[in-house]
Amino acid sequence: MVASRWNVLVEQTEDGKAIATILEFPALSAIAETRQAAINQVHKLLAAKLAQGEVVPIQLETTESKPKHPVLEMAGIFKDDPDFEAVQRHIQEYRDEIDALENEEPEPAIAKFAGIFKDDPDFAEIVKQMRAEREQPDEE
Repeated sequence: MVASRWNVLVEQTEDGKAIATILEFPALSAIAETRQAAINQVHKLLAAKLAQGEVVPIQLETTESKPKHPVLEMAGIFKDDPDFEAVQRHIQEYRDEIDALENEEPEPAIAKFAGIFKDDPDFAEIVKQMRAEREQPDEE
């Protein structure tokens, strides 16, 4: 005799009883007062069923093919494209450029404004006024 493993689903009814069902044979189920009693009963039912015959694995060929991943449908469409290598090079150069920018030290925010008023004729006068106001003692 060869031992085999079977999957048993054990459920609880509203009135507290246990139902055990052999998942591979849904018609084989037993109801009992306790979980273990239900498992024991369904075990006996399965043993009786298997004594009447044998389990033989079979393989079924189907006409349906396994569904392909949508990205795989696009794989290789550019293999003969004469511009493919140039596009790949351009993408790599762009990635290298982005990586270089990310690795640079960030510029201080004030540096963005450096020199933007150098040609403004009123800028020097405004700066002079601000410095003069800063140097005046507070009147409190």
